[in-house]
Amino acid sequence: MTDNLSDVKWVYFQYNAPSGDSRKSVYMSLNHETGKYEGEFSVSPYDATGIWKLDDITLADNEGNTYYYFNSELSGNDGDKGYNYEIKNLSQFDIVVSVSDQSPPVTSINIDSSFPKNGDWYTSNATVSLKSTDDGSGVEKTLYRVNNGDWNQYVKAIELQHEGVNTVEYKSIDKAGNEEEVKSVIVKIDNIAPTTTASSVPKNWTNQDVPIKLSAVDENSGVAKTEYKINNGEWRDYTGPINSFVEGKNVVDYRSIDNGGNVEETKSVEVKIDKTAPILDVSFDQSVLTDINQQLVPIKALVDAEDTLSGVASFELVSIVSNQPYNGKGDGNTTEDIQGAEFGTLDLDFLIRAERSSTGDRIYTVTYKAIDNAGNSVIFSQNILVKHDNSKK
Repeated sequence: MTDNLSDVKWVYFQYNAPSGDSRKSVYMSLNHETGKYEGEFSVSPYDATGIWKLDDITLADNEGNTYYYFNSELSGNDGDKGYNYEIKNLSQFDIVVSVSDQSPPVTSINIDSSFPKNGDWYTSNATVSLKSTDDGSGVEKTLYRVNNGDWNQYVKAIELQHEGVNTVEYKSIDKAGNEEEVKSVIVKIDNIAPTTTASSVPKNWTNQDVPIKLSAVDENSGVAKTEYKINNGEWRDYTGPINSFVEGKNVVDYRSIDNGGNVEETKSVEVKIDKTAPILDVSFDQSVLTDINQQLVPIKALVDAEDTLSGVASFELVSIVSNQPYNGKGDGNTTEDIQGAEFGTLDLDFLIRAERSSTGDRIYTVTYKAIDNAGNSVIFSQNILVKHDNSKK
């Protein structure tokens, strides 16, 4: 701003309020140190916020002459010029009045999942959404990080897939540079059911009360309980070894549930109990002999063994004994009255001597033993009688 004759004395700026219902004047005078015309646009708490448009500029020289500049944005006719005025765009001198922003933004968090939260745990992947507000200068950006990782700018919802405990930290920064204090939330995810194992389960039939032990592990939320049922009965909480079994085929179903509510798929084991010995019956193709010439007589044993639970595993010849000495008075003075018998085997064929002492009939007691698949055994004895031959010789 110059005046070639008497110099510029003062400059006067007129501003219109954003609503247009008031004006504010700024008087500008020359600062001899800087060589510039300077003035102060003072703002009170009651002044309207927004853009204060420069309406006009008035210049006066030391002789009292004035010259005017009018803002074409307000009056139009840009470029018009008269004796003591010009109309031009003065928007470069507009002033923005705003409330001072010293408060940080406020960020809220929302966590969503496909399944409802059970206690402290989600049983599916969780989606984290952030929303920030700032009543002053507005939100510039929102940042987050997961499990102490790098800070990332929030753009869209965050999907958490990590099993276990997740720490989500977040904050926002406004356009005035105010930074929100870091907030954090713990998100616990467990969508894997526990694993339960059964021990001390006999592979085969047994005649003992074997207690079945159950143990369960869950690496995330932990095991809430283990339960079982026997032979399709009611579910019971497992508190110790299971041993309430009946004879026959026992089916034990078991499973565990963790603190997140995940239910393990039911598992099953069989516990086969047989405490009853087999039924054994023995007969012979000849059970009554006569003492003709003290001959060795072939005997075939007929053994019938049954077991309705575990089944018969084997049977064996245990012993053959006589109630009379092998070389007694009146028996023909022979030896080796029992031949061909293999004790401890499945022997069904053997020889016994048809002789007796003069004191009475001879009785051979033949004993067999049967064993079932659970280890139960039974012993059964049957007699073969040698009587006196009363026929003529």
